[in-house]
Amino acid sequence: MHIKQLESVFKLESKERYGYLIRKIADFEQVFLITDKKGNFVTCGNKDELIIPIWSELEFAQELIKKEFVYFYFILVLRRRQWWSGQRTTTATATTE
Repeated sequence: MHIKQLESVFKLESKERYGYLIRKIADFEQVFLITDKKGNFVTCGNKDELIIPIWSELEFAQELIKKEFVYFYFILVLRRRQWWSGQRTTTATATTE
């Protein structure tokens, strides 16, 4: 994905970004999550509400690791067949050292 495409998606209003996310997840049937080496997920929110952010494309997750989650190292890929089957296996991709 070209950096200009990343920037254009980041500039969308939240409702438009949500629509983009849903369309891409439906098209490719996979979701990307960021974890540390121990498998702990990146979370956002406060003590009353925790959110595990998801991304529809690898490049979005990689960009956030570079800028905001520098102590996190892996991106987990969850594919559709794993969601429905209840399998707990994922594909981990090292992104930084």
